[in-house]
Amino acid sequence: PLGIASGSGHTEIVSKLITANADVDRADNGGFTPLFVASQEGHAEVVTTLLAAHATVYQTMNDGATPLLIASCNGHTEVVAKLLAVNYQGVDHADDRGATPMWVACCNDHLGCVRLLSFEILFHRFIVHFNRNFNHLGSLLLSKFEQIGSNVLACPTCTKILSGPSPF
Repeated sequence: PLGIASGSGHTEIVSKLITANADVDRADNGGFTPLFVASQEGHAEVVTTLLAAHATVYQTMNDGATPLLIASCNGHTEVVAKLLAVNYQGVDHADDRGATPMWVACCNDHLGCVRLLSFEILFHRFIVHFNRNFNHLGSLLLSKFEQIGSNVLACPTCTKILSGPSPF
């Protein structure tokens, strides 16, 4: 019942089922969890409710897909933002075919998701993992873009991302 309510976007029913001790991480035979189906369908309020009930963000389906990957694939920017706020490590997780959230978002031209994922990757790789400050981050990014040069401008997706509005 929780998976069906989650996939249908029925936030109130999801809340009542959680209050009645429904297992927020129970998966069906394919590995679909309530969080996965809510993410797949873009039900941001349900995702928020499940995350508040401590649903496991990094739990994978049988094929290795995560809620972040499927939300990115379907262009659900608000859901992607909510999932990233809880689990940035999943940004690099690849499913059994090697697909990552960034790859599927790019392939499906979901620029809002690409912007969020790009920021998350840059922020956590340079700030969190390397313990750099923001001034150092700026100089690192500038030197990287100088190294990349015209390759960035030659990519249509990169051009759209760089010229588009900020997702924040």
